[in-house]
Amino acid sequence: MTKNKTHLLRAYFYKLLTSPNIYIGIFGIALLSFFSRFASDWNSLQNNVISSFDCLLNIDSMRKTIVIFGAVSFAANFADEWKNSVTTSVVLRCGAAKYAVCNIICVFVSSVITVFLGLLLFTGIAALFADTFSPPTLFGNFRKPFAPIFENNVPFLYVVYKSFVIGASCGAWSVLGLAVSVFFPNKYVAVSAPIVISYLLERVTFYCPTPLCIALLQNAELGFDSLLGQLLYSAGFFVVLAIVGGIIFYAMLKRRVQNGIA
Repeated sequence: MTKNKTHLLRAYFYKLLTSPNIYIGIFGIALLSFFSRFASDWNSLQNNVISSFDCLLNIDSMRKTIVIFGAVSFAANFADEWKNSVTTSVVLRCGAAKYAVCNIICVFVSSVITVFLGLLLFTGIAALFADTFSPPTLFGNFRKPFAPIFENNVPFLYVVYKSFVIGASCGAWSVLGLAVSVFFPNKYVAVSAPIVISYLLERVTFYCPTPLCIALLQNAELGFDSLLGQLLYSAGFFVVLAIVGGIIFYAMLKRRVQNGIA
């Protein structure tokens, strides 16, 4: 069983890396982000990469677009396999639990990689036209935990830090989209469900205490004293969400396969 699981995981990662979807996601995020900033405020983009990066993440429509690109990479895999009658035979060979775990891991990791690399690529493109890579002047204390990054003159770590947390959030949304697709095995449902879920949870938690506010968690703006503590908490929160989505996916997958629902 363990061997089957390893083979399946390897096959899925090979499928992921040889599919155009992940590359469409990465370049889609980078180019759309760049042209979004170019169209809205070219002067800001020229003057400060960090400021432009921050503004991008505060545009609700862009955040949701990033979620879509993150989900495009692999979230529709189960729906495609179910439609092509592949799921049952794979589950019989390796078991429902291992099939579910492989799908969950690949969906989460592919989303994190797509969003992380897409945002880094956007920043790299923007840096070609920018005069500075310093913290924007409108943030005097620059949000407590991030101050050391700029004091030590390593501003790119700010982009890496935030891109990773946003990637983790998109990973969670994609896994939750995977969970929805087990109820409605359709690739369009799998890709669009993450947007709806992220939107609803953002609104529901908007007035919650800071550590539970999805909008603040996604942007890693919890105001913690520790940079590492904030990173671990924010990313860990979305890993837990992904685990919840994974449990739902596994439970419903097992029932579907056992009942032979087409």
